Amino acid sequence: MFKQKIATVRGWLWSGARLQMLISAILVAFVGLPGLWYLWATKGVQYFERLLCSDVESCARLGQVGDLFGGVNALYAGFAFTGLLVSIELTRRASQDERNRSLDKELVEQVSKSYEWAFKSLRHQDTMTNEYRLTASRLGWLVSARHIVRAQKIVDQLRTDTYRVIQQEIEEYWRGQFYELLNKGNELRGMLNFSSVMESHERIAPVSISVILDFASWRNDREDPLAGLDETYALRIGQVRSMDCFEHVQEYCRNNSER
Repeated sequence: MFKQKIATVRGWLWSGARLQMLISAILVAFVGLPGLWYLWATKGVQYFERLLCSDVESCARLGQVGDLFGGVNALYAGFAFTGLLVSIELTRRASQDERNRSLDKELVEQVSKSYEWAFKSLRHQDTMTNEYRLTASRLGWLVSARHIVRAQKIVDQLRTDTYRVIQQEIEEYWRGQFYELLNKGNELRGMLNFSSVMESHERIAPVSISVILDFASWRNDREDPLAGLDETYALRIGQVRSMDCFEHVQEYCRNNSER
């Protein structure tokens, strides 16, 4: 929930930056350029008149100055039109980005629900102990696998980096939940043994097992967020060194270093 709030704030700030760019473009197109045109009309023409004409008589053909003014006027009009096109494009992009973020927010919420439904479909409550255990139901495994596959199709539709990261966080949590459920004692082995002696139409489908085991496993093609970190960097932090457990942690890290 906290990470989702952070992502929302970041999205708002990014949207604010785009809005600021849009306002700036509009100001340039409708205030800055007309202002330059006004300065040219009131100051620039007189300056070039003095520059081109040594006296009034020599400027009998002031039409040249008028032509020059008309040319610059057309140039400023071109700049204004370009600024208008830029503002329209920025507006279009800002609107598209906002639609993408809004859509991704809904998609991520549905992905989270799908993972939860998949997990619940894989469990049943023991009537004797009231504990939740791995189900031997063919339907339960099929439903769970279908939720996972559909969730992955939804994930493929995400367009914004922020919500991709949020989705990875949600997936990491539910992967851990599945992994713990599947590795709880010998339940999976016992459940498969039980399923193998059932009628063929009641046995757990191998494809559903594959989908669920794949989801519960870490993907080698995904970058580990811990990669590149010094595994004992925390031992150099002053507050950590002052903790009562520091020496025990230091000894453990020394004896169990993975690198």
